[in-house]
Amino acid sequence: MSAPAWLARYAASKRFGRLPQMALSRPYTSRTRRRVAFVYEANRIAFSQIFPFIRHARAICARHDVELRFFSADRLDVLDFTGVDDVIVQLWFERDPADFDRVFSRAAQAGTRVVAFLDSFAHNNLILANQVDSHISYYLKKSLFK
Repeated sequence: MSAPAWLARYAASKRFGRLPQMALSRPYTSRTRRRVAFVYEANRIAFSQIFPFIRHARAICARHDVELRFFSADRLDVLDFTGVDDVIVQLWFERDPADFDRVFSRAAQAGTRVVAFLDSFAHNNLILANQVDSHISYYLKKSLFK
């Protein structure tokens, strides 16, 4: 199993998540042009939407001169977006609305834009669309309608 796949597998696990979460959220270097922060939910359903970004992070970084870091939503109280260019948010629909406000206000305070909301809920559920609409540029579902 590759290192990114191992990290992704255990970052979504409450049992082994702390060490992989620390590795995924390590400090940015100064070698790249852009810095992107993902705020993700540490559960298997939601994490399936984040995993491809972790699995292919090296290729994404090389192609687009960007660094990706992944921050667990379990640590919303300590998130700091200083020095981050873009934020991609994925919060679970059962979260307190104050959690959403906290992420969006911290991004705004840091002068960072929230680019997208990753919706990992049921295929026809847009329960948070109205709540996040004014803060984001893109609303991404985990499914593709035909």
